[in-house]
Amino acid sequence: MSRALASRYQPGLVTLHWLVALMIIGLLCLGFFVLANMPNTDPRKLDILVWHMAGGMFVLVLMILRSIIRRWSARPATATIGSPLLDRLASIAHYSFYVIVFSMIGTGWFTGWLISGVFQPNGEPLPDSFAVFPTFRARAVLATLLAILIVVHIAATFYHQFVLKDGLIRRMWFGGRMIVPVENRKRRSRPASPEREKDPMNPSERIDRMIAELTDWRGKTFAGVRKAILAADPEIIEEWKWMGSPVWSRDGMIAVANAHKGKVKLTFAHGAQLRDPDKLFNAGLEGNARRAIDFVEGDKINEPALKNLVRAAIEYNQTRLKKNTPAGTRAKARKK
Repeated sequence: MSRALASRYQPGLVTLHWLVALMIIGLLCLGFFVLANMPNTDPRKLDILVWHMAGGMFVLVLMILRSIIRRWSARPATATIGSPLLDRLASIAHYSFYVIVFSMIGTGWFTGWLISGVFQPNGEPLPDSFAVFPTFRARAVLATLLAILIVVHIAATFYHQFVLKDGLIRRMWFGGRMIVPVENRKRRSRPASPEREKDPMNPSERIDRMIAELTDWRGKTFAGVRKAILAADPEIIEEWKWMGSPVWSRDGMIAVANAHKGKVKLTFAHGAQLRDPDKLFNAGLEGNARRAIDFVEGDKINEPALKNLVRAAIEYNQTRLKKNTPAGTRAKARKK
């Protein structure tokens, strides 16, 4: 099972998703508006039933294939509405969709087995009504539930796309795909504050998700910057502050990063106090405290220089920490 995050589902999954969706909607329409209104004495009904059953088996194969690929491929983070209750209901609806579809295929197969004689050469006629079979009655209920679930799913998709404006449809369409590898997710994160204990995502996971949703060059640049920062010191902690800003700290803040239109900005909290022999700082040079590095499209990340700058920031934080620690406390720490 892949734990990596991606900005979109892989093209194979996208193709399977829309193919399965069209097949299911088409089969439901065929059942509700054609087969249901056609008398069993109509000689054409048997031929249509054969195609209908074959379509159901084709959907089964596609859904099994889709489930396997989905399990073993990088995929976007779970979409959220912002309400734990609604998010939980959305998850239940998602799995209910699979249960209902597989149950419909199963009950359809058993109904077909009960009337298997009609499919033989010169076979029996269709029964006067399929309603005499419990499997058919169960399938009719499942078909209604599935139709309702599809309408709710479409409404929820539009809510995400046009109200929350979180680009949900983009995840299930073709285009550039950014992947955050699994090794980048095994990072230390500062424990959540009491008011955010119910948040299901830790800071590192939030940063993973943000990078994965940046499908243009900024995503790759952001991932490269993050990789260099984390490689500079294994004790660096990732945080998520100020309504959506990745922050890296050790003995105090090191830097904060943001993705802007046209650039990725990395701001060092005490950049003005750091030696920058490689001249990485190119923004905020007039300030007395902060310095920033603006990356634009096409810029290459000087990883060795950036690591050295991060280490210099950690050293500065530790020096300040020692200066602000009372002498008696330092003496006690040495004795221990």
